[in-house]
Formats: sequence, structure tokens, C-alpha cells
Amino acid sequence: MIRTNNYQLPKIENLIVPESTFDKYEIEHVGVEPILFQTGYLTIKEVIRKEFIFYKLYYPNLEVKQSLLDYLFASYIGKKPGEEIVTIVKLKNYLIEEKIDEFFKTIKGIISGIPYEILVNKEDYYNSLIYTILSLVGIECNFELMTNIGRLDCALELRDKVYIFEFKLNSTGQQGIKQIKEKKYYEKYLNSKKLYIVGVSIDTKIKNIKNWKYEILT
Repeated sequence: MIRTNNYQLPKIENLIVPESTFDKYEIEHVGVEPILFQTGYLTIKEVIRKEFIFYKLYYPNLEVKQSLLDYLFASYIGKKPGEEIVTIVKLKNYLIEEKIDEFFKTIKGIISGIPYEILVNKEDYYNSLIYTILSLVGIECNFELMTNIGRLDCALELRDKVYIFEFKLNSTGQQGIKQIKEKKYYEKYLNSKKLYIVGVSIDTKIKNIKNWKYEILT
């Protein structure tokens, strides 16, 4: 349901839903959030009481998060859960070693192996796929972060460096870099660690990453 309905997985990181989300269930129109809640993949992290009641939902623990994302990743790429674990470890090492080109070449290889009937030519599909990959890498990731003038796609923090990613559909990696700079998504990370800003272009014609650009900010 998550994959076929093109659900935006990154929004799980900051998911706030109204009380009415859980008022009633109609099997023909049930949403993703109630199912994830009822099955235990999401739990109530915070109750927000204003004029109306809202719930902030999140994974109950890291093990549940990893389990869900492992199954989702397998669904997105048409493999059995756990089959790509070696590749995931490689991706993590590429980020640690700052081998950004190797990192994206590997992701391109993953996408190239996805069965044609699974691929969806929508930005949310690719964002969700990359979200599962980055989450499974096991490095602290922040997705869909709000700033005072926009929302950055992903900030990935390591001990001594930070990667800021901006994904663009049918555009260029350079446009992603331009947006990061114009919106100043990097400001909160300046003067703390080595900072990479990365623009990634996803092309729906080739159904894969087309190009990427990156810069180091000091």
C-alpha cells in the first residue's frame, strides 16, 4: 500500500496527525498512518493540545524502524529482505570515507536492478526509496527539515562531517546545490563539522539518478 500509493515515507520523521485520523476505519478508504499505528510500527510520541488534539507519531524504537524499512526496501527494489545488506554496508563506508561518487554509483546500480513494473515516475517514489536506503545505512538522518525559509530534503550527520542532500526531479544536480545555497539550508551546520552540500538529479525518462554535484562549504 505504501509503495503503490506512492506514500511519502520521509514525512514519517515529522508526522503529526489530527485526532480524527483514528476515529473510524473504512477498509476501502483506510490510510497508511492508521495501519502503521495499529500494527505497532508507529506509536504516539507526543499529544499536542491546541484548539484541537493532534498526535505526533514516530517509530517506537530503532529495532521496529529497521524492521519496517528493511521490508519496505525489499518491496521497493523487488528483492527479499536482507539481500542487499552487503550493499548497505558499502554505502555507509562510502559516506564515512567521503567517496560520494561511489556512493551514488552504487545507488544507481540498485535502482537499475529494480523490476520495471515496480518503478513509479514520481518524485515521492524516489525520495522514499532514497529515504529507506539512507535510513538503513545506520547514520543519523534528518528528513524534511523545516527552516525559516524552506524545507531541506535530508541532512545526514556523521561524527566529523555533515551531508546535506537536495533531490531534484528532471532538473540538474547543480540546481539542487543552488537551492541549498539560496535557502541557506546549511546555516545551522556551519563552523561545526566538515560540510558537504549535494544536489541530486532524478530523471523520469531513464528512471534513475541522472547526475549529482557536490561542494564542500567551510
